[in-house]
Amino acid sequence: GISSEIARELVVADRVEADRVRYIPHGTNMRHFRRPTDAEQAAARAGFGVGPHAFVCVQLARLADIKRPQTLAAACASLRREGKDVVALFAGADQPGMAD
Repeated sequence: GISSEIARELVVADRVEADRVRYIPHGTNMRHFRRPTDAEQAAARAGFGVGPHAFVCVQLARLADIKRPQTLAAACASLRREGKDVVALFAGADQPGMAD
């Protein structure tokens, strides 16, 4: 599928007829991806070494420059310098040759 932004761009910038563009969102299994119980959440935080009151920012994507993980890292670092209790977690496959 394509994102809604790309669908709009196809119509506006690329002048594709709107009736020829279909946006189909990715499906999500809401039974599998349910809100965790308080105990599950506490266990997950402990497993990652995250305190019970920390604000957690998560990037779920392949670790590639195009996904700009450094932006989230810099934002969280800035918030920490301001004294905020914030943690960044990254989950995704590594890509060979990713810049530091």
